[in-house]
Amino acid sequence: MSLKFLETTECTINGIDLSEDMLNIWKGKIEKLNLSNRVKIKLGDAANLEFEDSIFDIIASTVTLHHVKNKQQTLNKIYRLLKPRGRFIIGDLDVDTSGDLNDIKRLRHILTI
Repeated sequence: MSLKFLETTECTINGIDLSEDMLNIWKGKIEKLNLSNRVKIKLGDAANLEFEDSIFDIIASTVTLHHVKNKQQTLNKIYRLLKPRGRFIIGDLDVDTSGDLNDIKRLRHILTI
C-alpha cells in the first residue's frame, strides 16, 4: 500500500514491522525502485510507536491488526499520532466476504478478531 502512496503523491513513509524478514523484503523493494530517500523503516511494535502526537496525515495498517491482542490500546495510539482530520487506513483480513464494506458492524468485527 505504501508504494501506491509514493507513486501518487510527494510524501515520505515511516514503515514499521515486527518482522525483520518483512522489513528486509520491503527494503529490497525500496532500493530496487530507488526510493530510499523517501522511506524510513524500523523494527517495532504498533502499540509502542515513539512519535510525537499529531504528526501523521495518514497511518495505514496492512495485514496487521488481526495480530494485535490489545487493539484498543493500539487504536488509541494511532489516533493520537494522527493530525486533525488525519486518516487511518486499514487493509486487513476479513473472513466475511459478503455485505457492505462500509458497514460499521463489519468494521467492529474486524477490530475484535
